[in-house]
Amino acid sequence: QEGKRRVTEPTLFFMPHCSKSLCNNLLWANWSPWQLSNLVIVGNSFNNICSNLITISSDQGYISFVFQILPYVNEHPLPENFQYSDIFNDTSVHFFPSDRIHSVCDEFWTDCTEPTYDKEDIEYIPCHQAH
Repeated sequence: QEGKRRVTEPTLFFMPHCSKSLCNNLLWANWSPWQLSNLVIVGNSFNNICSNLITISSDQGYISFVFQILPYVNEHPLPENFQYSDIFNDTSVHFFPSDRIHSVCDEFWTDCTEPTYDKEDIEYIPCHQAH
């Protein structure tokens, strides 16, 4: 599914250390205030993803849904108190408060073109290659 799972009821996605494209696809598949308010994502910090790519404009387009939703997501970093520092590092719980995302103008939700990715990107694994 490449992360393109649509939700109609409250759903938790556990996506630690997944690719940026998977997270971006999940947002795209649920790009409406009604669907996003049903999502809770445990995964890589959206804030860190965006701040790490802020100077690379081509990558901003690559994960445009993560960039667009950033001002409206509530992100709570998980404590990094594991024995090994690279386990669950940079992991946050993300949710989309209904009142915040319903206050966004309708035009925000209209640009919902399905994302495409460079087939050479080692982070992106199309579903037809995953088996």
